[in-house]
Formats: sequence, structure tokens, C-alpha cells
Amino acid sequence: MNQTRRRPRPVEGDATMLKIVENEAVKEECYTLDALAREGARRMLMSALEEEVAAYVERHVGACDAEGRRLVVRNGQARARGVTCGAGTLEVRAPRVNDRRVDEEGERRRFTSRILPPYMRRSPKVAEVLPVLYLRGLSTGDFRPALETLLGEEAAGLSATNRDYRDVMLWGGTGRTSRG
Repeated sequence: MNQTRRRPRPVEGDATMLKIVENEAVKEECYTLDALAREGARRMLMSALEEEVAAYVERHVGACDAEGRRLVVRNGQARARGVTCGAGTLEVRAPRVNDRRVDEEGERRRFTSRILPPYMRRSPKVAEVLPVLYLRGLSTGDFRPALETLLGEEAAGLSATNRDYRDVMLWGGTGRTSRG
């Protein structure tokens, strides 16, 4: 994908139009800041997975069978799956590897991604934060530890410490208490 130019253009509402010109074909997509962050995270994850697979195949390029065919080759992509991380849930199609080498016991060797293992659906950080959100955040209204873990210490100020804000976040109130 050879992108030659990106130029944001405002449109009605609070969304931003992103114009991407690639190979003389123009695509226009409407992105919010969160959607843009998710798309960037998805692209970086896919790039890292592709790099990991390319390095694995390159490492075993000399492994060949009796007819001279390589034993470790790319094998398309797995089915799309959702992976939840700090940027949200990303739709990812992990690259696959066909590794036909066998070990001493006669078992086939397998490629397993260190970045995205086969059954991972949540990043470790998100999995760590969920119990804190359920047990502490929802019962007491103190979301600070969960936000610090997920978004870093710089985002700790997002916690609902103000009584009115907490009322809005937890109970759907207006945030305005009537004091008569």
C-alpha cells in the first residue's frame, strides 16, 4: 500500500474527512479521533505481525525437503478476529505459516506468534484492568487505578473525583444537584 499524500479536510459535524491518495485511486473515509487511533493501532499490529512472520520464514529458508521445496512458507492469513487493546477492539487477520519441519519425536513444529498468540482476544493490560473496573471502579466510583493501568499515569486526571461528575458517570444524572 503506497500512500502518497494525506490531507485532512473538515466536514459538517465533529468528524474529520481524511483523504488518502494511493496509486491514482482516491478514497475518502470519515474518521473520528478514536476511529483513527484504532485504525493506526490495527495497521501497526498487522505490520508487526507481518515482520515477525517474515523473520521466521527467513530464519528457516535453508530447510528443504528431498525435492528441494522449502519446509517453512507463508500460508495466507487466519480468519479475522477481534482483539481488544488500549485503543479499542481491532479486527485483525494474522498471517499464517506452514512449517512442515518435524522434531526428534516426529511432531511437526509450529509457528506461534509472540505478539499475538492464537487464542489471545485481549491484551494483557486490558485483562489486568477488567477486574479493577468491575470490583472497584463500578462499586466505589474510583476509576483512577484502572485508568492509570490502561492509559498511563498522564490519564489519571480522567477519573471521576468530582461528586457531580461521578453522579453523571455512575447514575446517569445531570450532574447538577439542587441545593435549596
